[in-house]
Amino acid sequence: MEATDDASTSIVDNILSSSNVATGVSPFKHGFIVFTTLESNIQTTQMEIKNPKEMEILLRQRLDQLTDHLIQKQARVEALSSEKAMLLFRIEVNFRISIQSKKMMPKITVNCH
Repeated sequence: MEATDDASTSIVDNILSSSNVATGVSPFKHGFIVFTTLESNIQTTQMEIKNPKEMEILLRQRLDQLTDHLIQKQARVEALSSEKAMLLFRIEVNFRISIQSKKMMPKITVNCH
């Protein structure tokens, strides 16, 4: 905070020392010029935001495309994960059925004499 106060003080000192009080030039005129420049910079920035350059438009379109592509891929991954879980469940059920059916089958012995 102290550094900011020092910087502000030095800016004010520079404005006051550079003004010519003898010729009637107000030190506040310099502040008005700085303020006008800041306003101009703000207006320029606002115009750039409202009217983006061609490269910014292209980059925005590419970002939108990549975002859509990512969303589609995420949906596909979720669908595949669900399908995998379902198939693993079916395998487990069929494996248990297979084990149960093997337990119930009578053992057949074949005599080859």
